[in-house]
Amino acid sequence: MADREKVIKGLELCLKGDSNLCEISCPYYYQCGAFYENNEALLKDALSMLKAQEPRVFDADEIVLSAEPSGWLWLEMENGHCGEAYKAGRTISGFINFGHGFDSLFTSLFPEDYGKTWRCRTSRPTDEQRAATPWPEPPKEET
Repeated sequence: MADREKVIKGLELCLKGDSNLCEISCPYYYQCGAFYENNEALLKDALSMLKAQEPRVFDADEIVLSAEPSGWLWLEMENGHCGEAYKAGRTISGFINFGHGFDSLFTSLFPEDYGKTWRCRTSRPTDEQRAATPWPEPPKEET
């Protein structure tokens, strides 16, 4: 992952655009060849930072195995219900508790059902992002 401050400084200096020469103080000065038209390293780092901010589904170990509260996230249920919630931690019986806003409502979910009937994302996904991350097919019953 790119260093945020490095990318910001590089972009600010590149956007000055008052000459073809980058400033020596630019953190990408030697990668760009001292010309702001050749800023591929800066652009790649900026793109990787933006992509890292896209809503993604948490891995099971990030939610289920971690006993730590995770802060605010997007709780999504297989039945289509979803909303902002925060991981409040595990109960003594092993359930994972999620709080919903300031109304003190909690949802307790089975850890072993993660990825099957519920999952968490880093932030609110678009409908297209939700459709692009399908739920696994339920096992077929043998007859």
